[in-house]
Amino acid sequence: MSLLPLLRRVEALGARASALLEARRSIPLDELGTREKALADYVTKVDLEMEGFFRKELARILPGSSFLGEESGLEGRFQGDLWIVDPLDGTTNFSRGLQPFGFSLGLLRDGAPILGVLGVPCMGWLLGAVRGEGAFLGGRPFRLEDRPLGPGSLLGLGLLRGKNFPRWADALLGTQGRLRFLGSAVVHLAGAALGRLDLAAQAECHVWDVAGGIPILEEAGGRILRLNGTPLVPFREEELQGGYLSYLAGSPTALSQALQVLDRLR
Repeated sequence: MSLLPLLRRVEALGARASALLEARRSIPLDELGTREKALADYVTKVDLEMEGFFRKELARILPGSSFLGEESGLEGRFQGDLWIVDPLDGTTNFSRGLQPFGFSLGLLRDGAPILGVLGVPCMGWLLGAVRGEGAFLGGRPFRLEDRPLGPGSLLGLGLLRGKNFPRWADALLGTQGRLRFLGSAVVHLAGAALGRLDLAAQAECHVWDVAGGIPILEEAGGRILRLNGTPLVPFREEELQGGYLSYLAGSPTALSQALQVLDRLR
C-alpha cells in the first residue's frame, strides 16, 4: 500500500512546524532558557516545545507508533513503526538569533527508514520522501543532478566542537572544494539532497540528525554512507541509544570520488 498519503500528512505537519519555529524567533534570546546539556550541545525551551508538538501530532497521524526524540528519548519500542525526531537542529544558531536551523522527522519500520521530512524554514525548504515513491520539495518531485567534484564544489561539514581539523576533511578539500560550516546536519543533508552542497559530512552526529534525511537523499538519487564507506543502515543498538555515528552524503559520482580520497588515508 502506498505511503504517499501518510507523507502528505507529515509534510502538512512539517509546514505547521516551520511556521511555529519562525514565530518562535521573536522570543527574546534571554527568555529562551538556553542551557548546555553536554559539551557545546545546547537545548532551549523551543526544542522541548517542538518535540512535544511532534510527539503528540505524529502519534495522532500514525496510531500505535513509537517515538524517539533527541530531548526526551524513547517512548515505546525500537521495533515496528518508530519515529526518530530532531525537533530543532541548529540550536546554537537559534539560541544566538542566527540562521539556519531546521528539523528532521524520520519513520523507521522494523529498522528500515521508509519516510522522511526535513524542514529548513529560513530557506523555505520542506523536503519529503517515501521509500520507492520519490523525493519531493514543497510537494513537487525533484532529482539530484549526478555531478562530479571539482572547482567550486561545496562541502558542508558538521560541528567539530573544539577538535583539531580532521585529516579526512582536509583531504576532501583537496578535491578543489570549499568548506561551509552551517551549524546543522539537517541543513547539510537537505542541501546535499538538493545539490546546493556537493558533499555533506560529519564524524560525530546522532541517529535523529540523519533518520529523516536518508530516504530523501536516496529517493532523490543521492547516496549516504558512513565515512568508512559502509552502509549507515541498519543503525547499531548503541546509536539508537544516543551513541555517535558518522555520515558522508552526496551524488553517486561525488561520493565515489570522496571515498577514493578517504581510502588513501586508511
